[in-house]
Amino acid sequence: MPWMQGGGFRAGDFVAVVNYVAAVTKAHVDRPAHFVGHDLGGLALYWLAQTGFFAPMKSITMISAPHPGAYRRFLASGAAAPKVQYISDILEVSDDVALRGRLLGAFKGSDISLIDEIASALGATDLAAIRAIYAQIRLTAPHAAQLETKPTGCRVAMVYAEADPCFTPDLMQDSAVQFGAGDATLSLPGDSHYPHLTDPARVAAFVQGFWHAVDA
Repeated sequence: MPWMQGGGFRAGDFVAVVNYVAAVTKAHVDRPAHFVGHDLGGLALYWLAQTGFFAPMKSITMISAPHPGAYRRFLASGAAAPKVQYISDILEVSDDVALRGRLLGAFKGSDISLIDEIASALGATDLAAIRAIYAQIRLTAPHAAQLETKPTGCRVAMVYAEADPCFTPDLMQDSAVQFGAGDATLSLPGDSHYPHLTDPARVAAFVQGFWHAVDA
């Protein structure tokens, strides 16, 4: 993603993430396809679908990625405070080494098994770009109300863990309703923010089933 070091991300502009995904798609996808996004990647795909770019998008599978409108309501609720400490850390800890240590130290549960991969990804991340993105999220700028009611133009599925450390079950259930995911929702037991990595077989089987249903 463009917030990686050397990726050319223009700090302060979340639209650059959407433009990056659009550019990659145009360069490598020459027919309608299924898209999968995790967390901010899912948000970027949702934005992309809002732009009218949905012609090549058969479906979007959102992994640990809530609906923008549902997330905005979540941020305004008392339930958000214990779940979003990492955003405060990103915005308030200016020393990159200290921030990486703080973020890694917050991982627990099943995601501990991924700590080496996460540490490697954090080491290659442009934290200035990430701070800019989360400053927008804190201001709810990427979650503009006018985007909430536009159809995506394609089917949406959701995958999430019931005890995700960043989101509550109520938030994800609200998101499933807002996305119109219906039965195309996989709620997994466990506490991983990365269920596609901690339970890959089950997630892959669900996503493939969803794709086959869309293509039928």
